[in-house]
Amino acid sequence: LARPTVSAGAAANWRRSRVWRAPTPVGSAKPTDSRQLGPDEACSTDTCDAGHDRHTVTIPGVYGSHVAYFLPDLPLGGVERVTLRLADAVAQAGAVVDLVVASNRGDLATRIPASVARVDLGCQRVATSIPRLIRYLREARPHVLVAAKDHAIGAALIATAFSGRRIPVVAMFHGLPECTSTKGASWVGRHILPRVLRHLLPRAAEVVAVSEGVRGSVADAFRLPLEKIIVAPMPALSDDNLSGKETSAAVDVDPRSRGLLPPVVLTVARLAPEENLDVLLEAFGLVRSRRNAQLVIVGDGPLRKHLTAKAEILAIANDVSFVGSVDDVRPYLDAATLFVLTSGHEGLPLALLEALDAGLPVIATDTTGPREILSADLGTLVAVDDVTGLVDAIVAGIDQPVSPPPESAAKVLAPYRHQNASSRHIELVSRYTCQQAHRTPPTVTLAVVCHQRPDELEVALASAAEDGWDEIAVLDMASAPPLARRPAVRWSRFDTNVGCAAGRNHLVSRTSSDVVFFLDDDAVLPQPVAARIRAQFALRPRLGALAVRIVRTDGTTASHEYPFRGRARGGDHQRACAYFVGCAAALRREAFEEVGGFDERYFYSTEELDLSFALSRRGWELWYDPGVVVEHRPSARGRATDADVVGWRIRNRVLLVRRHMPLPFAAVHLVAWTLRTGLEA
Repeated sequence: LARPTVSAGAAANWRRSRVWRAPTPVGSAKPTDSRQLGPDEACSTDTCDAGHDRHTVTIPGVYGSHVAYFLPDLPLGGVERVTLRLADAVAQAGAVVDLVVASNRGDLATRIPASVARVDLGCQRVATSIPRLIRYLREARPHVLVAAKDHAIGAALIATAFSGRRIPVVAMFHGLPECTSTKGASWVGRHILPRVLRHLLPRAAEVVAVSEGVRGSVADAFRLPLEKIIVAPMPALSDDNLSGKETSAAVDVDPRSRGLLPPVVLTVARLAPEENLDVLLEAFGLVRSRRNAQLVIVGDGPLRKHLTAKAEILAIANDVSFVGSVDDVRPYLDAATLFVLTSGHEGLPLALLEALDAGLPVIATDTTGPREILSADLGTLVAVDDVTGLVDAIVAGIDQPVSPPPESAAKVLAPYRHQNASSRHIELVSRYTCQQAHRTPPTVTLAVVCHQRPDELEVALASAAEDGWDEIAVLDMASAPPLARRPAVRWSRFDTNVGCAAGRNHLVSRTSSDVVFFLDDDAVLPQPVAARIRAQFALRPRLGALAVRIVRTDGTTASHEYPFRGRARGGDHQRACAYFVGCAAALRREAFEEVGGFDERYFYSTEELDLSFALSRRGWELWYDPGVVVEHRPSARGRATDADVVGWRIRNRVLLVRRHMPLPFAAVHLVAWTLRTGLEA
């Protein structure tokens, strides 16, 4: 199809909306009207720097922005869990959030929040994912990229440098740099990566450490001035104060922990060299000779077989339980008498914070993170690799367990509560997002046209019932018998089947929302989508149509339901597209009315292509977002005969090319389309 023309004014506006400007720190402002907006300010001119219309309602933070997070993979680790919490908090604040991973492997791959779209680059190593990350940055155009872990930070800085876009990178260090570890770090991580990051980190928009100890280690390892690094605690703990053993009855304890009897010594760690679990087993062997106790190790890793064998050698295998990775460590904290952390290299241990929150007596090695958290009345510090000191501390903790004072613990843990830490992170990210704090959230209507599919309609509406739509509208298109009306649904009925295009035009005329999300009556929503649709249309003022990811029941996408050539593959991410698919799509009312809606001459099929080209000609943007997922369950009921479908498709194709193509191109296209359709048939 011929490329539709775009006016010079629309093209200039499109370019302006994607120019990144140097951010203004919070609390300061430029002397011009393009300064950063405060939380209670509105734009002083008719349009802001990005070309957005002025509104009177103020929304602080990252609303209407696009934020991407980059991780190597998704194991059940502290950094990954915290990153998912931060990404979800930013998404809940109204931003469009992508989680980009070099590889989709890991236990957390199936636990990503529904508000966050995953982009799997499909690479085994972070270094080999850089070309695909560059492509993502060029096409998705996020306002800011947040990277965690040393390798991912280096890859993010390299990718942004070659992407051709000025995308600020926020480098987040959740723990000590890998090069400072004497155990478990690779040769590349100890020798090559530090040299690379010393040159790249000054290019980062922000370098963030989760604690003062991590801040100092990052400054020393990469030769950065301390003022370049800011401290922002991570959301390690929930806002509900669950401290105290009285809450354990309300928790569904894992069956493997139900047989545990006090005294129980608990540790939560990855079974890796840097955690020094050999030292813990040796110490517990000596403790076991003096006291009746059990050791529970929660976590998994490459050293599991080695540690299991060592427990056999020390003759304590019957007293040591290797639990493995768990979703919720709280039941084990409630069942424990004492918590022990033996890491030789620790920045800010998440497990230590959770143990303090549970009110457990704590013993930890004297390293950067525990030293910063624990005071004299919160826990006991022992030297790294000091078996004798660890044995004495465990025996003392078993004989006279002393829980940390609640007041002191609450003061130390307050910065790590979800609300406090997430708010600090949102404030940080908002410095580098497109400033749209003055935009009003668009209202969204769910619109469904149904013909002879009452059961499928019930399933579709049930899947969308709790998604926070401003309005739900249904058109009963000559179903016999008439469909049963549902409460809280704007209901219409036609006694004659006038076609999908005319039916959808009617639904738009019957509603008043800013955005209309059309859904086929044989499709369902496997996850909430309304919030992300709102964020996309708030993010892109010239967005006319949002194409979504349409999957079948087996999770695959058919080629005719994918708005690009071929099939959806790994690394599928949001980007500009030429058209949307009729099964499900969101349309801006202003754009829809400007082009006159669907052409009702298209009784069946092709009306979405016609509308797509009409929107493009008027300068409206079409965007594809695989984070909005719709499951299509094709139903045989209510469908026309094959002969009728073929006739409509041929007629509609001729009408389409006559309307949007010059005559020579139209003839060539019709011949090619006829040959392709015949081969597919």
